[in-house]
Amino acid sequence: MKILYGLIYLMDPVMHFWYIFLPCCLIAAVVSHHFMKKHEKLWSLLCGVPMLVYAIFLIRGHYSGDIGRTVYRYAAFGIVALLIMLLGLAVYMKRSFKAYTVMTSLFSVVILLLNIVSIWAIYLEPNVTDCSHLGWTESFEGAVDALEKYYVLNDWKEIDHEKIREELIPKVREAEKNNDEDAYIYALYELKYEFADGHVAVRGDIPARQRALAKYAGNDYGFSMFRTKDGEIIAILVDENSDCYAQGIRNGTVITGWNGVPIEEAAAEVKCIDWQYEFQTIENIRIAQPIFLAGLGGDKVSVTYIDASGKEKTAELSSEGDYIHRRTKALSILFATDVTGTQNYSTSMLTDNVGYLRITEEEYSRDPFFITKCTLSGYSEEIYNDL
Repeated sequence: MKILYGLIYLMDPVMHFWYIFLPCCLIAAVVSHHFMKKHEKLWSLLCGVPMLVYAIFLIRGHYSGDIGRTVYRYAAFGIVALLIMLLGLAVYMKRSFKAYTVMTSLFSVVILLLNIVSIWAIYLEPNVTDCSHLGWTESFEGAVDALEKYYVLNDWKEIDHEKIREELIPKVREAEKNNDEDAYIYALYELKYEFADGHVAVRGDIPARQRALAKYAGNDYGFSMFRTKDGEIIAILVDENSDCYAQGIRNGTVITGWNGVPIEEAAAEVKCIDWQYEFQTIENIRIAQPIFLAGLGGDKVSVTYIDASGKEKTAELSSEGDYIHRRTKALSILFATDVTGTQNYSTSMLTDNVGYLRITEEEYSRDPFFITKCTLSGYSEEIYNDL
């Protein structure tokens, strides 16, 4: 019972309500029948109250735009409410009160327990903050509040939620004012980016996300950029038919400035936001920043570089289209390069007293029966205590 209580306790307030409300309704229905035998019609009608409450809840409390999540989180409660209503109907039709009470109670307990197991072991979403009925600004504020309250690495990563609010909420407010869905989606990705965590994700309409991030990828000036092992930023994927090629920029050309700003300084300000590829470490971000920088600029951009004679020159380049395709190509090449080999686990000594352990891939089981077995045996409680 302690474990069962713990599993329910960690769920969100809406789930708490239903796990308390429905059992109380069932108990009240069974107990009150003894005192309302002369008013069985009224008693039967009252048995329909849980179903009425559930119907009102679905109208107002469902996940807007996400029927699947509404079904797997709340369908079980609807079934239990229906069972209580059928109990009242059965008694009204002069069926056996005891038999139907036992059946209703048994099925209700089984369904609620299965619901707990499915939410924890299959969907792994015990606690959900629903902002889907709010406007863009309110829902964004709700998301930041929820992350500040529940994100487990807030202290370790020293996440500055006030800074996030100051920087991003005005952008969201402006996007809502202009009904600019692309700007809103990009702000969501900026929020995700602040956590540098692959477990923090933006989900939803894939074409809409692709469209928004393609728009914010910027303009194509005929090439991309990459940071080499020795720290230099060089031109890559240079289009031989582009203006940059005509002005002397080749694959491997060292780039020293971007729009009048030293290249390192310009790259350091770039956020590496892409709908497909993610960067969770400072080292990986530094590698990718030049790739993302290569699309940032207006209709024209000034690029300072070292020409073939070793002299520093500046080229004024015009936009030749959208940068998203060249950027995606650069990122796909970067991510397709297998630098880890095929060995999943390896160790080595870096110095006489410093060891290095590498695990390149790991998985966890989502088998509901295995997870349920571990949960009921106290395995999750042991992990919680260790943490």
